[in-house]
Amino acid sequence: METPANLLVYRNNDIWTTLQAELAERVTLYYQDGKTRKGATVTQQIFPAGTTEAEIESWVKTNKKSIVTAVRVYCDGTSGRIIDATEVRKLSELFCIDKYLTEAIERVFRDVPLSEIYRKIFAKVTRCVGIKEIQIVLDAIADYNPLNIPLFKKHTNFEAPPRTKEIYAEEFCKLIPNGVKVSYVDNIYNLTLPNAETLVIVHHHALNKRKDSGDFHHSPRVLMTYPSGFVEKAAYLCDISTIVKGDVLETARKLITR
Repeated sequence: METPANLLVYRNNDIWTTLQAELAERVTLYYQDGKTRKGATVTQQIFPAGTTEAEIESWVKTNKKSIVTAVRVYCDGTSGRIIDATEVRKLSELFCIDKYLTEAIERVFRDVPLSEIYRKIFAKVTRCVGIKEIQIVLDAIADYNPLNIPLFKKHTNFEAPPRTKEIYAEEFCKLIPNGVKVSYVDNIYNLTLPNAETLVIVHHHALNKRKDSGDFHHSPRVLMTYPSGFVEKAAYLCDISTIVKGDVLETARKLITR
């Protein structure tokens, strides 16, 4: 019997770099006769951090055959959405590796409202690192709803109207300590790398529009809006272990290898 062939495709970041070995092992699994078996051949396409969606789409169109014929396609949300949009393979037929992070986040933050986690982290980081200004990027800030605002309508692909983005930014403002200056950046292309006294809050959907997004992804003072990215960067700046009871990445690692 021919060995099943799986495909792993995603855009890299600090999280996937940390979990790369576990992911590579996971995608060798396949199902046969009602059992999970190991030994599938795997083709990997790992795009560097900062790869544009247009570049990913070009790769998808060029590699239609390998995407269609793979027994199982493991991908991140961005690659999966592009594969689906180009009608190469339906989203329901893909396995999104982002699910590992989503479940890990739900487990780690199960008993505490995210807004309170964010508030405490803002307070500790600004105090320990000497942050005097926090810049909030409005582009794509309303993609997803990490602060769990009631009745919030999730937006994607920057489709949220300007006022909705401002409202969501205002919710972030409520979590920032008094005395810290808050400013808005209305266009991702106007963002500059933060200095030692500045933090940036930005959604990766906006950041990845820039060709130099890797410089921002690697800066510990550029925090993502969503929990895993927010917590991961904050942990580079100071010890937040007393605030975050549990480790998102370690929990994700256990979910991948279970």
